[in-house]
Amino acid sequence: GLIDDPAGQCHRPLRWEPTLGNLLLVGAVGSGTTSTMISIAAATCRGRAPAELHVYVLDGAGDDGLRALAGLAHCGGVIAASDRERVDRLLARLDASIEARRRAVDADAPPVVLFIDGWSSVRRSLDGVERAAQFEVLRRIVEDGPALGVVTVASDHGRSSGATALPARDRWVFALDDPTDARTFGVVTPPVARGRPGRLRIASSGLEAQVAQGAAGLAEIVTHDVDGSGPRPIRRLPRVVRPECARGERWRSTRSDDAVRLVVGLGGADVAPDHLLAREGEPILIVGAANSGVSSALECVVSALRDVEGPVPAVMRVDRTRAPDRDAIVAPRRARLIVAVDDAHRVADPDGLLSSIANGEVDGATLVAAGRADVIRTAYGHWTREAARTRCGIVMSAGDDTDGEVFGI
Repeated sequence: GLIDDPAGQCHRPLRWEPTLGNLLLVGAVGSGTTSTMISIAAATCRGRAPAELHVYVLDGAGDDGLRALAGLAHCGGVIAASDRERVDRLLARLDASIEARRRAVDADAPPVVLFIDGWSSVRRSLDGVERAAQFEVLRRIVEDGPALGVVTVASDHGRSSGATALPARDRWVFALDDPTDARTFGVVTPPVARGRPGRLRIASSGLEAQVAQGAAGLAEIVTHDVDGSGPRPIRRLPRVVRPECARGERWRSTRSDDAVRLVVGLGGADVAPDHLLAREGEPILIVGAANSGVSSALECVVSALRDVEGPVPAVMRVDRTRAPDRDAIVAPRRARLIVAVDDAHRVADPDGLLSSIANGEVDGATLVAAGRADVIRTAYGHWTREAARTRCGIVMSAGDDTDGEVFGI
């Protein structure tokens, strides 16, 4: 856009760069804050490659125009404030990025711009005790991010919105429902009247400006179809991962030194193949509530162990109806043996054989057990406590918050 500079008797370009810090756009509905946000995103991305700038959009206003940004290779997602899962994943990613930059682990990371359209709506979506932790993460991102290359551009509608508490290096004030609100945002001269979208006053200088109509050059910016060097998309974790999806190099379980890397599903952080790391022969324990998927997870781990490079191991199934075969377990063998115990909390170990495997006293045998977390947590003296001691395993969801205590976490 253009700035009207009466002192210089000229118009000069209206610019914004991530290095300038957080920016707040304040204006009534229809004043042009969302279209200005789209224009800023387009102008910022147009001058940089996807590997040089990452963009995310948190939509609290529900404006369809923001969807145009989702196709840009720079953009990791346009996420509605009501989409809790993706919002949490976005906040966790940005929080982790800020921490990595602070510790200089990711010093070469590209700058990140977080666009928040409708700050008050986003704040309301994070109200309540159960969402307090997420709001605290958002607060850290907005306050600590700019010094570390994570900048926020937010929009809102006036004094009562809570936007006055948003830390911003500058504020662009558009037409307001109540012109007297302008002073709250550092503008002495009231902004222009309604009916002129994109007309604004810059709080830091007091000058008036007009944003260009439309997101100039948006169609010219590289898209996801052309370039894959931008940020990983913020996706939803699928309810079901089918076997035909679990193919390819990234899904392959591997062995390195004395450890195995078992790919058993998708990780919540990036919705990408994730792994369980276990030392060779170390017991693996899967716990959870009834009907939470512990038996399915047991089969995933057994399948991953069988896929590791080397001779395919034999599998011995044990549950409350099938006792372990001592002769087969202790006999000398060439191939490895997986002892898979389902409903482990119901399986007794009168002769201490399962405890011996859990303690690594049987060469070539690996124990994989699955059972009820609440029972195992309180079953002192049961052999599953030996399996939990190495703290290698999986805690399924849908259980009690104390299920992690099985592993001391």
